[in-house]
Amino acid sequence: MWKYAPVVVSVATLAAATLAGSAVMAAEPRRAAETTFSLDGSGGPGCPRPTVEAQPESDGSLTLRTSKLRVSAGNTMAICTLRIKVDGPKGWSFALPTYRYRGTAHLYKDLTARVNTSVFFTGETGQPTTGFGLLEMRGSFDMSHSAARETLAYLPCGADVTMNVTTTLALSANTTPSKLDIDSVRLSPDDLVWRECPSR
Repeated sequence: MWKYAPVVVSVATLAAATLAGSAVMAAEPRRAAETTFSLDGSGGPGCPRPTVEAQPESDGSLTLRTSKLRVSAGNTMAICTLRIKVDGPKGWSFALPTYRYRGTAHLYKDLTARVNTSVFFTGETGQPTTGFGLLEMRGSFDMSHSAARETLAYLPCGADVTMNVTTTLALSANTTPSKLDIDSVRLSPDDLVWRECPSR
């Protein structure tokens, strides 16, 4: 049986959370506007590098299109790690709680598919896995999910390291002809939460 940290799915209304301490701050337009994402590489059977295309969007987000991130009968698990370079304002640390997925699913009775995400900065401890499930679905989907704020992994202050976003797809049974394809992952600076680094 799968066990995961609490998750908030975009199809429901997101509950407002009170952040502990004044150091943790929601992303402000100024800092988001100063932040850019770029693809620094990818790995795993779900996204060998030639199969990932990075497309910067006009709003500052980064869409990562994939052609191998899929599961089906006979191949019920797939893993993809996207290595993201983040260029942001000095003197601030950040975490990314929200991940957006587009894809298609053909899932038959009594079969569940899961899309799970974990994030870590190179050399650091990551945050718990979060995700969402799909049941008896046939067609396209556009969904996001968010990690609980108290579980987020922040960029160490002063570090110049890669943010790693790992997506895991899984089917609960090997039932033909069920399948799940992820067409794209979208990451946005507007979703970042910020924490000011101590002055030296």
